[in-house]
Amino acid sequence: ERVVCVSNSDYGPDMFDSVQAGLAATTAGRVFLTPGDIPLVGEPVYRALLASGAHVAIPTYRGRKGHPVLLGRDVIHDVLAAPVGATLRDVIGRWGFEPVPVDDEAILWDIDTQTDYWRIREQYTSRQRSRDDIDQT
Repeated sequence: ERVVCVSNSDYGPDMFDSVQAGLAATTAGRVFLTPGDIPLVGEPVYRALLASGAHVAIPTYRGRKGHPVLLGRDVIHDVLAAPVGATLRDVIGRWGFEPVPVDDEAILWDIDTQTDYWRIREQYTSRQRSRDDIDQT
């Protein structure tokens, strides 16, 4: 319901300390965690994850794990207490996770390069055209 921008001025070579900084600013019972370079995940994915009662829920598309990850408050406490050098994968490995199959390939669309951007832009445009065609029928 409200967005808080968190700046991690003490960031390291990996993303885990930024994940910790962001999660430290949350108070909800469950929190979605997704990198900013995976921008096109649809609302049905979020709804499917919320329907899971797991401490950790991860969407899958054709057996491949993607984002966002839904973390429960107990897991968030463990993330925040993790020692230097730990990773989110380490914490999730201790808790386990529920795979949530979804029909949205965008959970895998990671934009790391200019080539990724153009490929995903074309996929997005194609997806929008398909939706427009359906809406017109």
